[in-house]
Amino acid sequence: MTSSHGSRPYARADEIKRLMLRGAPFTAELTRLYTDLRLAARYADLLKIYRLLLTFAPDGMENELAHPAVAQAFMARGEYDRAEEITKTLLAQNPGEPEAKKLKLSLQTRRETQIPPYTPLAALSKYAEKHSSGRTPSGPVPRAWTRAAERLTSQKLAEIHYFSAKALLARAPKARRAALEKCFDELALNYLFDNRRAVAALSGAFLEMLLAVYLQSKLKLKKITPPGGKRKDAAELSLYELIAFCAEKRLLPQHILRLGRVARMQRNFIHPGKELTGGCPLTPAAARVCWLAALELTDALLTPAKRAAKRAD
Repeated sequence: MTSSHGSRPYARADEIKRLMLRGAPFTAELTRLYTDLRLAARYADLLKIYRLLLTFAPDGMENELAHPAVAQAFMARGEYDRAEEITKTLLAQNPGEPEAKKLKLSLQTRRETQIPPYTPLAALSKYAEKHSSGRTPSGPVPRAWTRAAERLTSQKLAEIHYFSAKALLARAPKARRAALEKCFDELALNYLFDNRRAVAALSGAFLEMLLAVYLQSKLKLKKITPPGGKRKDAAELSLYELIAFCAEKRLLPQHILRLGRVARMQRNFIHPGKELTGGCPLTPAAARVCWLAALELTDALLTPAKRAAKRAD
């Protein structure tokens, strides 16, 4: 984004400031500016402008600068207390404001799912204690686990093309390589152990990560608009959106797109309810599709000769 584009929001903020100081209506223009910055995910700029306007706001006008986009920006930056203040202000002004109600629920969920800093784990779980108060029962290692451990050989890894894929991942951008390799290793280990639910979930995570890295690092696409969706950072897109974008732009062969879609659908079957109610459980074939999708995408995106051939086409 050029510097002229970068300065445009601040020019608009100056106009809002002039309107505010003259006592003229400014809410509509402010909302347009906040909304534009939120859609572009420019949360840092949004908060800078919000704080700038706060310094010029006449007494009693501070609450008029509140907006759901400001609360969302604070949330995106991890400033949950400030986000909560803005949300409370909005709900006090209009208890039925739908965006503010959603933000309140989102904040509540975040607080309930985050462990406060410095919380002793022993206060959360008795199993976190170093010494058990009673005798801990023991028994044999489950046979299924020992059989799975027997598969951890160099030959088995070679048979599932692990080493070939790892050699390709070594070509990934250095800043993202460690994260990709860690996710791939977890996927490979669970595939060998026949942990099908883990394979379905991890393959989706790996496909998402690899596609986002490819679009950002190789194609230099920082912001992406998926078909029928809003413009976002590539790392914020779902696997469905990433595949749809690649299909629309013809970035991948059809057989890889199909494999990716089938692998994505396997995540629907990781819920225990599917198996308990007699639905379709995850099968070895489904886990294999997930693994193959990871291999095929790695091969397609990180093999230099194939990328060069695709560009020539």
